[in-house]
Amino acid sequence: MQILYFSQSEQTIINYLMKRWKIKEELYQEMISTADTMLSLTQHKDWIKKTYHNGTDRDAYEKRIDQEIQELFSDIKLSIAELAM
Repeated sequence: MQILYFSQSEQTIINYLMKRWKIKEELYQEMISTADTMLSLTQHKDWIKKTYHNGTDRDAYEKRIDQEIQELFSDIKLSIAELAM
């Protein structure tokens, strides 16, 4: 499996660790997807800070994004905890 996110050397290490730690492909893909989504949300939050002046609208947008990031973090934390079971 070759994912575009990593060099061939990095992917070799990832494949080894996935096998060694018995991480299923589905969990790996969930982690990649979560990381992508968190990055997008963080970039969107940065755009909001540059676009909107301080105020209620900006605060509401930032709060909503922070909540979404926290939910993603909680979901991936749960998945990792299930891995340890």
